[in-house]
Amino acid sequence: MKSSKFLKLKLLKLYFFLFLSPHKFYLTKDKFYFLNKNSSLFHKFLNSITFLRWVLFNTLSSKNIYNIPKKLFFKTCILNTFYSYEINIYLKIIDNNIKKLDKFFPTRFSKDIHFINRFSYSDRCIPAVNILANKYELLELTPRKWKSKYILMGNNKYEENLDKDNSWLYKALSDQGVILKPNVGGHSSRDIFHLKIINRRLFFRFVGSLKDKFIEIELNDNFNLKNISEFWINNTHSRNEFLIVPYVEHTKIFPNSTYSTVFRVITNKKQNFSTIEVQSSWFEIYKKNFGFYFLDYGLNLLPYFKNIFNFDLNPNSSYISYARQRLADNILNASKKMHSFLPEIDSVAWDWIISENGPILLEGNSSYSIFIPQLISSLNKNGDDDNMKILKN
Repeated sequence: MKSSKFLKLKLLKLYFFLFLSPHKFYLTKDKFYFLNKNSSLFHKFLNSITFLRWVLFNTLSSKNIYNIPKKLFFKTCILNTFYSYEINIYLKIIDNNIKKLDKFFPTRFSKDIHFINRFSYSDRCIPAVNILANKYELLELTPRKWKSKYILMGNNKYEENLDKDNSWLYKALSDQGVILKPNVGGHSSRDIFHLKIINRRLFFRFVGSLKDKFIEIELNDNFNLKNISEFWINNTHSRNEFLIVPYVEHTKIFPNSTYSTVFRVITNKKQNFSTIEVQSSWFEIYKKNFGFYFLDYGLNLLPYFKNIFNFDLNPNSSYISYARQRLADNILNASKKMHSFLPEIDSVAWDWIISENGPILLEGNSSYSIFIPQLISSLNKNGDDDNMKILKN
């Protein structure tokens, strides 16, 4: 059984490599870029083959589910490597200004952009990247006031039962539940689970899924950490380390939501300069049956999202005033402080939940998606995004 699951994973990776892995070319109306760690002629030749395969496969199989204009869909999602949802969001937020789109890179280029940005830094920022990739190590660096309790689960056997009176884990499970997530790696809510005890029975749901209903987990009479470890292995097909942390609810000042609202802050530190600055920040808000939407801290991403949520976005409203002055401003400073704890690195995305007890850090990300920051940069600066500038030299 385990061997068959392993084989399926290998076949999926092979399928991705042959048919879905994107090329590293970026084509605009009058420019042509090649983004790759190795820019030799041989690698450009190999990528040319990948480009032809990408165009052919996506021409035959891609579906224009958002009814994007055909020419634009072909240019962005067939010739280039944008996700169709990126173009859909862009058209709604940038008011159909197609000319600006040539200044945007797709999410699929995020890792390449970060690599290019860090090429001239000391050790290419690898020490800091390694800390951020290991959630447990980052939590160990985090001040107590900005983190919840946590358990690192590995390959050890956990036979002890959970003490209903003294175990914070059991109390958390019986309250709002706990989150299981990979200690190293993971992205886009992949392999993240919400476990919760309801009426003395254990349930789980997939975090970030539109199907947010809880599913019961069949257990023996004794409930212990081994049960959680077995659940993880059976559902992820992995024996890698994972973290258990309490599920943190956002403060009641925010609208009710199936998942807690996350506040993301991107901090920058220019090489040879000590000042750490906030590049952009936004709320990631979940709406049932729709998914996650974004509310810029500067309230600029609103023509589309305002209609979906019907928020009172007047700067003098209690919601905005509370979120910005009493809570969000504190997280901007906390993010800069967290950046200062790391070895040299140019940019980090910090994810926070604003709880009733203050901000709680979820994680830091060195390879964050560049698409939303580009949108915010375009709206706030009305100019070129920094990611495009680095390729103009």
